[in-house]
Amino acid sequence: MHEAVRWSSRALSFAEQSESRRYKALSGLRFNLGVLNGGTKANMIASAAELRFGVRPLPDQRPEALIAEITALAPRADRVTWTPGFLAPPLAGNGADLAAELGLAAADPVDFWTEAALFAEAGLPAIVYGPGDIAQAHTAGEWVRLAELAEAEAAYERLLSV
Repeated sequence: MHEAVRWSSRALSFAEQSESRRYKALSGLRFNLGVLNGGTKANMIASAAELRFGVRPLPDQRPEALIAEITALAPRADRVTWTPGFLAPPLAGNGADLAAELGLAAADPVDFWTEAALFAEAGLPAIVYGPGDIAQAHTAGEWVRLAELAEAEAAYERLLSV
């Protein structure tokens, strides 16, 4: 548990230091410590620990390279087994041309992952489009204006009826 906490501290520092790294309007990476398990009693040294974390790189970073940098921060690498979970590419590139071709307004890149990255990696043109403001998405009290829903509905109907 102590080694996991030490690694966590190093990984959090790494994420904080990454805030100066930029990709267009985005900065830093999104790093999250999700679950830490181990031990059964406070007065006994845990024989093992399990820690789960998530990281979303900037669009111009490769996830494998970033995870290698983060996992290399382990205090005792010989005592750690890393088991990658979901690993996917970021949505790189500029969808502005495709958005313009489709008559949609292009927005700044966002720091969340979407399946559109898989389509782009396979060589298919891909953008992310939908109503609302990303600053309000996936938060407590998430909301979208009705006018934005109506605008998105009209755009989807126009795009799907060609």
